[in-house]
Amino acid sequence: MFAGHPTLESVVMCSSIERVGRNSFLACGKLQEVQWSDSLKFIGNLAFCRTSLRHVRLPNYVQFELGGAFHDCYALQFFSFPDSIKKTPLLDLGQSMVENFELQLSLATDTISSRSIGSVNVDHVDIPSSVRVIEDSAFYYNPKHFLCRNKKMEKIIMHFTEQQLQQMNWGKKWGAGLDADIVTFIVPKGLKKAYEEFINRKYNYNFVIEESDQ
Repeated sequence: MFAGHPTLESVVMCSSIERVGRNSFLACGKLQEVQWSDSLKFIGNLAFCRTSLRHVRLPNYVQFELGGAFHDCYALQFFSFPDSIKKTPLLDLGQSMVENFELQLSLATDTISSRSIGSVNVDHVDIPSSVRVIEDSAFYYNPKHFLCRNKKMEKIIMHFTEQQLQQMNWGKKWGAGLDADIVTFIVPKGLKKAYEEFINRKYNYNFVIEESDQ
């Protein structure tokens, strides 16, 4: 559609658009902003690859080809999962090169899949109480990846009750790859002891756990 357009900086989609096809805005290097159609239901592979998008908050019911739709978007500062994505995918955003990239999970998220959070090079993540599964190595970073820039997970915010902790499906090595000297778990008030018992003793980790101020 507009692939390779040399000067395109912004796009406003009309409300009737339901689909963005494969390669539609591929390599539009100056494209920084898209106003999405509320009717949008699908984004094809490599549709926004190698653009300069900075803020992506997709309509709640859109589906996209996981891994490639936003590949190599190095300028990204914010990416929000739509409610249609129940299981966090390997986004392969190209590990945003900005200092403060923020990833926002949907309140409909059910599963944090293996390596999906670490794949986007964030230093903190807020895990919604809707999550019921945390797979092995869910927060793992590959320190050998040249785009990771030595950034590590520093803070994981959790909202689970003690009952939810016990009932969730946790992978046996869900915390693999996290640096116990750096990462801190922020948990609900009054539940520090419960989290310490569950996270550190049951799974043999040694993470710092602090209670939320709220």
